[in-house]
Amino acid sequence: MQGKGQKIDKNGRYEGDFVDSLEQGLGKFYYNTGEKYKGSWEKGQKSGLGFLQYSNHHVEYYGYWKNNLRNGQGVQYYEDAKYVGNFEDNLRHGNGDYIWKNGWVYKGQWEKGKCSGMGKLYKPGGILFYDGFFDNFMRTGKGIQYNNNGQYEGNFKNNKANGFGVYTWKSGVKFEGNWIGGRRNGPGIVYCNDNTVVKIDQWNDDEVVELNPDDKFHHFEGVFFSRSRRNLNKFVRAIRMIAFKGNRKSI
Repeated sequence: MQGKGQKIDKNGRYEGDFVDSLEQGLGKFYYNTGEKYKGSWEKGQKSGLGFLQYSNHHVEYYGYWKNNLRNGQGVQYYEDAKYVGNFEDNLRHGNGDYIWKNGWVYKGQWEKGKCSGMGKLYKPGGILFYDGFFDNFMRTGKGIQYNNNGQYEGNFKNNKANGFGVYTWKSGVKFEGNWIGGRRNGPGIVYCNDNTVVKIDQWNDDEVVELNPDDKFHHFEGVFFSRSRRNLNKFVRAIRMIAFKGNRKSI
């Protein structure tokens, strides 16, 4: 068959160009499931630019194809989001943006359908929430996470601060130390906003277990503390009130 024609098989009906009895050029394929493909064909397979449409006439995918699979740049639409970026053998792979209808946006690297590698996660309104590494949709590796109180910079595992990291409050107070599961655990140092340094010998799930008794401290989060036992207890309570708080949104 050469030129324009029609072909019916077990999956549906093709209408379009033929070369040597194979779909070649521009054509439409109407699937028995109700979906429709319209675009380029090569040697009987979808190749080149084309779009796939749902049975309800909404576009499912618009972009490039090769060997009947999504390959190259394209736009994939989902029920609650869309992906704009590169595909490889039907999977999101390379660089791409994932945009939720609620306003959250991920921009970065993908590997075999999953966001893995370097990327950025934005809140609605384009507010940067996280800048760093991802692994299988989870914030894992080195990164920076921002929230209303300040920012955390360090290691992450499964969307939580894990390993060495530094949290800096907008007031200038800074905690530097070890984290497990989003909570301070182990030794750490608090840098107060009057340049006083307080060494915490041991944290346990964000609680101060042991405070270095030789440290002198004066000004913390706008409150003056002396070396008296009563004020020492106030200081410890003030530290305990500070926890790593952030919207741990997973994707």
